[in-house]
Amino acid sequence: MNKKRRPARVYTVSTVDRALTVLEAFTPAKPELSLTDVSALTRLPAPTALRLLATLARHNMINRSSTTGLYRLGSRLIALADVVRSTSGVPDMARAVMRQVRNVLQETTYLSVRLGEHRIDLEQAEGVRDVRRVIALGRPTPLHIGCPGKVLMAGMSETELSDYLEGTPLGKDRYGKVIDRGELEREIRRIRRQGYAETRHPQIAGAISAPIFGPAGNTLAALTVSVPFVRYTEELRAEILRVIIDAAHAISAEMGYKRRPDARPT
Repeated sequence: MNKKRRPARVYTVSTVDRALTVLEAFTPAKPELSLTDVSALTRLPAPTALRLLATLARHNMINRSSTTGLYRLGSRLIALADVVRSTSGVPDMARAVMRQVRNVLQETTYLSVRLGEHRIDLEQAEGVRDVRRVIALGRPTPLHIGCPGKVLMAGMSETELSDYLEGTPLGKDRYGKVIDRGELEREIRRIRRQGYAETRHPQIAGAISAPIFGPAGNTLAALTVSVPFVRYTEELRAEILRVIIDAAHAISAEMGYKRRPDARPT
């Protein structure tokens, strides 16, 4: 008699989950937060949020201003990002190509890697236009938020992807839209087929990400171009797509990846 296979259990530590939720509350738009802000954004009781902030501060992951009393992300997160940067090897290979992409498009180009269930934006070649996108480096962001993370999710095995979706509250994106699991899974399959991910947020930004592969075909990083939405025309989108795909392929080749002749984006 065949027994129905039970899904793999995902083990989590609630305190760690909550601490990461606190870190994720800080954004480029809101780099400094009060205790009330943190409690409201994380939906944690104020005493719980205060204990987590105090613990994170002891590890220099959070700093509290002695003058304003506001909290901000600490230097330890930058140090951890440096560890990822120094051990992955991808940034060294990607840096020159990123500058070339920025010079061609004049728009901000950045590199992201996976760290557990989060992505870390490690490097950027900032755009040269007066109005441009500027990326906050070193901050952990859930993989399912933004096109770089979705490219990294597309590189997961089916087991990894299933475990992530089972164990991670999807919540809302940065712009308040509720994230539907079925819709997210369809998007990941589409990214795998077409070879890139795209995000469009009217009045804010448009972005395209492409995967960087290692020798075994594993996804090492995501390369992204981000543009203020006012300039994100169909003509520029087509140029970004061509340039970013070619750049990601060039970095992948430097990392030892042998691209299949028929591997082209759709």
